[in-house]
Amino acid sequence: MTKGETITIGLLVEDLSTDYTQDIVRTIYRAIPEDRDIRLITIAGKMDDGREQNQALHEHRVIYNSVFNLSWACRFDGLIIALGALREMEEVELLEFLGRFSDIPRVFISASIPNETVVKYDNESGIREAVDMLVNLGGLGRIVMLGGREDNFDAVERREILKRCLKERGLELPEHGHINTDMSVNCTEEAGKLLDDNPDAEAVFCVNDSVAKALYTVLKKRGLVPGIDIMVFGFDNTRMAGEMSPPLSSIGPKEMTVGKKALEMVVNKIDGKEVLSEQVSTKIYMRASMDYEIWDLSSMDVIGMDRPAIDRLFDTCFYRYRTDTYRRTDVNLKRLFGEIVDRMIKAVKSRYLSPEEFRDICDMIDVFIDNGAMDYTDTQRLMRSLGLMQATINVAQKSVAANVLINRLFLRFKDRMIYITSGEKEKVIRQTAEERERMRQFLSARSATEEKSGDPTEISIRMLEKIGVTNMLFYMYTEPQTYGGDKQKYPDTINLKCMIRDGQLYMISKSKQKGSVRDMFIREEVPAVGMGYITFPVFCEKQIFGLLACEISGKMYDMGELIAAELGRALYMDHIIHGQRT
Repeated sequence: MTKGETITIGLLVEDLSTDYTQDIVRTIYRAIPEDRDIRLITIAGKMDDGREQNQALHEHRVIYNSVFNLSWACRFDGLIIALGALREMEEVELLEFLGRFSDIPRVFISASIPNETVVKYDNESGIREAVDMLVNLGGLGRIVMLGGREDNFDAVERREILKRCLKERGLELPEHGHINTDMSVNCTEEAGKLLDDNPDAEAVFCVNDSVAKALYTVLKKRGLVPGIDIMVFGFDNTRMAGEMSPPLSSIGPKEMTVGKKALEMVVNKIDGKEVLSEQVSTKIYMRASMDYEIWDLSSMDVIGMDRPAIDRLFDTCFYRYRTDTYRRTDVNLKRLFGEIVDRMIKAVKSRYLSPEEFRDICDMIDVFIDNGAMDYTDTQRLMRSLGLMQATINVAQKSVAANVLINRLFLRFKDRMIYITSGEKEKVIRQTAEERERMRQFLSARSATEEKSGDPTEISIRMLEKIGVTNMLFYMYTEPQTYGGDKQKYPDTINLKCMIRDGQLYMISKSKQKGSVRDMFIREEVPAVGMGYITFPVFCEKQIFGLLACEISGKMYDMGELIAAELGRALYMDHIIHGQRT
C-alpha cells in the first residue's frame, strides 16, 4: 500500500477489562506513524475456557464472543490478534479459525502457533533477573507462584521458566507452590489458598499485575505487608503496578512494548515486506514490594553529573517513557528534564542562581509536569529519587543564597507533582459521578419509553443521547439474529441506525442505513476519530440485534459493555412485546 491510502487494522483482544489489554490498545494507537492514515478497530470478546460453573454466564460469554465474526466478515487490511486462548484449540479448530482470515496480513501477540508471525515478550530475561535478585542478593529460597490459566501461553511459559531458574540454583517450586487462577483481580480465593499451603513462603511471583492485586487484598486482610513480610513481584508492568500500595515490582518491556512491535510488524506485512516472528526483551522494574537499591547519589556524582548521568536518572524515575511513542508535536520530556537538572547542577557548581534563571527553571518544571510527565512514573519512586538528589545537592552546595533557591525548585517540583496527582484523582471522582448520573438518566429514559407513543425501537435508540458519549455508531440487523453456534452465518448487510458525533445524536434516514458488513467501518458516513473504535455486541438472551462501535476512551472500557447490554434489553423487550421490525 502507498502511504497516502487509508489502512484499517482490526485488533482482536480477549478481555478489555484488564490493564494488560488496555495497555496493548493504548500502545498500538500511540505507535501509529504520523505519516500513515491508519484506522484502528478493536474487537474485544470475553475470556471463557469452557470451565465456567455458572452455565448462564458461560452461555452469555459464548454469545458475546460472536463479535469475533467481524474479524473475518469485515474488510480489514491487517489484523493484530491477542487471544491467549488460541493455545488450547484443537488443531482442526485452530486451522479453521485461521482459515477464516484468508490472506489478511496478521500478527499474533503472545502466542505459539506454527507458521504464523508472532511477537511475544521474552519471559525468561525478566524472570531470570528477578530470581537472581531474590536468591543471590536477597538470600531467599522459598519462592512460590500465583499462576494463570492452562490455555494461556504466557502463563504456562512463565511457570516453566520459574521452575527452570530455581532448579539452576539448587531450588525447586514447592509441591503446592503453584496454583492456577483466571488471571484477574478476582482470584483472592486462590491467593489465600497459596498462602495457606505455603506459610513459610518468602516471595510470590504473580503471573501478571492483576493477580498481584488480588494477592495484595489477601495480604492486607492478614496484616501482612508486601516488601516487608513477603516479597511480591508481578508481570507486564502495567500502570496498576505503580499505583498499588506499596508499588509493585513488576517485569515489563525493556525498550519496546509488544503492542508497538505488533503494529510495526503488521504495517510492514501490509506494505509487502517480509516479517519474521520476534521477541521483546524484558527487565524487572524494582519497587517497594521487593527489596531494592535505588540509584544513590553522592556529592561527587552531583558535582560531576553530565548529560548521560542525567539521562540515567530520568530513565530510573520515568521508566515508562522509553517504551512509549511520541509525535513531533509532543514535548520531549527527557530532553526537558535534562535541561532542568543541567541548569540546577550548573548553579551548584557556580554557587550562584540568578532570579531570572530561577524563574526560567520554574517555568520549565511547570511545562514538564503539565505535559504528562507523571503518566510515566510512580509517585513514591520519583519522590524518593528527588529527595536523595536534593539532600546530596544540599551537602555539596555551600552558598546559602543559591541553596535556598535550589530547595525552592525542588519544592516546586514536588508541589506540582502532588497538585497534578491529586487533581487527576479529583477529576476521576468527578467524572465517575457525572457518568453515573448520565447512566441514571439513560436507564430512566428507558423505563419511560413504554409510556410514550411512536416507534419503540427508535425511542430506545434515542436513549443513547443521554449517555454523554462523544462519538458512537449503532449498527442494527434488519431482523434480530438468533445465536446458533460458532458456525452460524450472519447477514451480509447491516443498518447504520444512528451515530453520535461530537456529542450530538444523528438518526440516519432509512434510505441511507443499509450497507455491507464488509465495509461497515469504512463507509463514508463513519468519521475517523481519536484512537479508533471499540465494538460491543448488542444482544439479550440469544437474540443478537447489532453492534455498538464507540470511540476508544478510558470510560468506554468500563461503560461500553453496560450501554450495549441496556440497549440490548430494551430492544429485546420491544421485539417481544411489540413485535417490532427494524
